[in-house]
Amino acid sequence: MKQANDSRRRELAKIHIAAKALGMDDDAYRDMLWAVARVRSAADLDNAGRQRVLDHVKACGFKAARGSAHPG
Repeated sequence: MKQANDSRRRELAKIHIAAKALGMDDDAYRDMLWAVARVRSAADLDNAGRQRVLDHVKACGFKAARGSAHPG
């Protein structure tokens, strides 16, 4: 269970980093979450929803940094 929680935290952090990197303000961010996964908060995303959002931000041009301090 700890591994699943760690993965969830990493994915949520990546979503928030992506939103900031893409220049989304809070309204745009929440609109994107609604359009992609039908939630208004990333905390409400299930695993499939997190993957859809990550796929979406990558399609929008977000590139995750390689060699992060938290290998995974």
